[in-house]
Amino acid sequence: MTKYVLKANLAMVTVIIIWGISYVSIKATLIEIPPITMALIRFMIASLILGMIIRKVEPKAKLDKSDLPKMVLGGIFASPYILSLKTSESNLPQQLTLP
Repeated sequence: MTKYVLKANLAMVTVIIIWGISYVSIKATLIEIPPITMALIRFMIASLILGMIIRKVEPKAKLDKSDLPKMVLGGIFASPYILSLKTSESNLPQQLTLP
């Protein structure tokens, strides 16, 4: 197994683990934090982490101003999905989500 294949496999396992625990952690935090606030916090953390990764991988990368309207539209159309997901998670019985 080459070094790159090993890195790719480790990255996939990491994503699977994070994705797997996200539902349980969301359910647990929704007890104290409202769904919209939780979504905002998650996106802020993800944006900061991805921003740091982009700066390290592509230090000269710049955001093209023509991409801003597309990004805003993506946020507008993704918001109802995220809101419905967070709301449904907060309304499910706790026995279905926590061990």
